[in-house]
Amino acid sequence: MIHDIYFLGKVLGKKYKLLRISCTIVMYGFVLSVISYAVAIILHHP
Repeated sequence: MIHDIYFLGKVLGKKYKLLRISCTIVMYGFVLSVISYAVAIILHHP
């Protein structure tokens, strides 16, 4: 049973690492889209 808990922890560690990477990419994409939208509004303002 200790063996199973150990490998379950390793699998969860990998999942959380991938989840953290994907959330970071999504947040950077969101911030980049907001900044680019603001720049487009500022540059196209008469």
